[in-house]
Amino acid sequence: MNTEYLIEQIKAGSPEVERGIFHGMQDADYFAIPAVSSSMMKAFQRCPHAWRSGLEFTASPSMAFGSMIDCRLLTPDRFDDRFTVSPFPDFRKKEAKEWRDIKLAEGIEIIKPADLIEADKVVEAVKECPRAFEQIASSEKQVAIVWDHTDERTGIKVPCKGLIDMVSADGLIDLKTTKSADPFSWRNTVRNFRYDLQAAFYLDGFNASQECQAERFRHIVIESSRPYEVATYELSKFAIEVGRNGHQEQTWIKGYNQIISRFLDCVEFDQWSGFTNDWQICDL
Repeated sequence: MNTEYLIEQIKAGSPEVERGIFHGMQDADYFAIPAVSSSMMKAFQRCPHAWRSGLEFTASPSMAFGSMIDCRLLTPDRFDDRFTVSPFPDFRKKEAKEWRDIKLAEGIEIIKPADLIEADKVVEAVKECPRAFEQIASSEKQVAIVWDHTDERTGIKVPCKGLIDMVSADGLIDLKTTKSADPFSWRNTVRNFRYDLQAAFYLDGFNASQECQAERFRHIVIESSRPYEVATYELSKFAIEVGRNGHQEQTWIKGYNQIISRFLDCVEFDQWSGFTNDWQICDL
């Protein structure tokens, strides 16, 4: 979504978008909603000035592979609408370039035959993990939520959105691919990619959108290389609270409440800070 458009909508007041829980929403419709998302907050928190520049996000090969796995496992009926296997070995010839450009213009991601083979191997690996596969089979998939977050400091209502991979009977579940799924590595991945922030944001948004309250947030984690080992984790209440309100001791770790407040300040004063120009101490 265009950053300038989101800022204009925030300045004008709460945008005219429907709030609630939506099932079966198409990806393009979700991404077009002018609202704050967890990925937007993480990009903004890293460097407000860089986020404000509005540079288009380009998915890395590992992220593209993860998206393909998500679709293959969670919404296989949409796979052919989102992905297509290239019939060309490369795109050097005119015919191949024209075909590629048409598919990209249609919003379809191009994959290689080998990619599809590997994706199917991942699906088989997940099926061999009963705990993970049972959750996928029994949960509701790709649930979009849109709600208003009220900033505690200013009282301003901020439109927010989330796209939940799975909703189970007792909580929310996210599917992740990662280089290493062992407990130590996964803990670092959660911290580095702020999955705690995403979890708190999604839980609060989901609970604000309906009467039943979800408390648990779990991850089904799949390693991105053979033999595609699978692990299942549940975020602790402490981790979720850090994602919501920040770390009390490691104060540089901000929660989504603090990040949204900072975002509103930037919008109000139109001042978007970059990295400091002062010399900083880098310790090991």
